[in-house]
Amino acid sequence: MKDSLLYIILIVGIFWWIHWRLNKITYYDYGNKDKATKKICILTGVHGDEIAGPRTVQKMVDEGYFHKIEKMRPELFIRVIPCVNRYGYIYHKRGQKKEKNEDINRNFGEDGPIDEISNELFGLVREMDLVIDFHEGYDFHKMNPDSIGSTITPSNQTKGIGYILLKRVNEKIEEEGKKFTIRIHNCYKYNTLGCYLERLNKDYILVETTGKKEKQDLHIRMNQIRIIINTLMSII
Repeated sequence: MKDSLLYIILIVGIFWWIHWRLNKITYYDYGNKDKATKKICILTGVHGDEIAGPRTVQKMVDEGYFHKIEKMRPELFIRVIPCVNRYGYIYHKRGQKKEKNEDINRNFGEDGPIDEISNELFGLVREMDLVIDFHEGYDFHKMNPDSIGSTITPSNQTKGIGYILLKRVNEKIEEEGKKFTIRIHNCYKYNTLGCYLERLNKDYILVETTGKKEKQDLHIRMNQIRIIINTLMSII
């Protein structure tokens, strides 16, 4: 009886730890935040079924890419969040395990974040001077305006950066309909992280590759994300 009770406690403990771990955000910091003249956050994986961002950024972390930037650009502080929604990524679901709202990127209302993971995410980005947020659309915006795939959406303060990123990433895309375009940030009806940061007058750039529903090969999307990050690091 005693052994059975211990076994049950162990199983419950393991399940609790897994649930806690899947709802915690893993991040990596590079540089000295207190001495930096510019603080940047690169984040991906808010939606778990948008896999190009997490795979690219985690690969860049593992390769030591950001350590190299840290040495070359000591004036920068870079916070990298490869996968906000670990639960969704593991189970290939858009949303998180049910909280206030499964879609993490609809949990930023007028009064701020409304659940545990959105609160944690905001805590990680609130001190940053610039946040670049990678997502994926289901179709090319130039071919299908109902989708925001292959778009760059800068806030008012980051339009100049947005157009530079646009030029660089489009240099590698031959087919006109598959090229990226600049999109106006429309915040009148969405409780997204980007809209909340915009209301706080924070610099923000949303990047949407095209890849959901197998619309475009993963390696193409990953390369586009690399180009955009490389470009950002060279101009910021």
